[in-house]
Amino acid sequence: MTLRLPIIGINTGFSRPELELPAVTLRYTYVNATLRAGGVPLLLPPGGDADIVERMVDTCDGFIFTGGPDISAEWLGEELHTMASVMPPERESMDRTLMDAVIAARKPLMGICLGCQEMNLLLGGTIIQDIYDEAPGGIQHTSKQAPFVTRHPASIEPDTLLNTIVKCETLEINSAHHQSIRQPGANIRVSARAADGIIEAVEMVDYPFGLGIQWHPEYLVDEAPHLALFEALVSAARR
Repeated sequence: MTLRLPIIGINTGFSRPELELPAVTLRYTYVNATLRAGGVPLLLPPGGDADIVERMVDTCDGFIFTGGPDISAEWLGEELHTMASVMPPERESMDRTLMDAVIAARKPLMGICLGCQEMNLLLGGTIIQDIYDEAPGGIQHTSKQAPFVTRHPASIEPDTLLNTIVKCETLEINSAHHQSIRQPGANIRVSARAADGIIEAVEMVDYPFGLGIQWHPEYLVDEAPHLALFEALVSAARR
């Protein structure tokens, strides 16, 4: 019997360059990772109303919330850091509405980088706006190069969903972020940290499948533990 191919909704970026028409944007790495894991990627652009979001949630079996720019002061509820590069309001509004609807429907989701931070904020947590300002002296978490260049180990907490998926206690991850989770939100468990204490992964407690991954596993799907994250999401979506 052929296994059903689950539909994985992937949110997109949004750009408004001055001399071009607005465009939805997404790195192909997310699409490739979904395909490699056996899912059917479906891109979900911003701009829809509540009925459209509801239809998106009904249509998709699982969701990936992607990386991107920084979160606005309005959502953070605090003054914006000088290093912030805020995402377009069209995307932030869509991300927030869509993720809220996905969680309400208890559908599987994985938030990557920005998506991880959005998940935590939506559940009442807080974030560090700039690691190098607020937690100086730690390891390098970002560079101007591609996200697969800067690598460092993360310690995986035992008896977590993440540990079950990657099947190791220490994992070499890539890094491309200057923000991170400060205080986990309600029913959020920390499942991985870097050596300097920065939270690298969280998971939702008492939820079918909810992972927040601070690194960029979509660049590393040639390595089994990172591909396994997408395979686990697809498997949960198939169920």
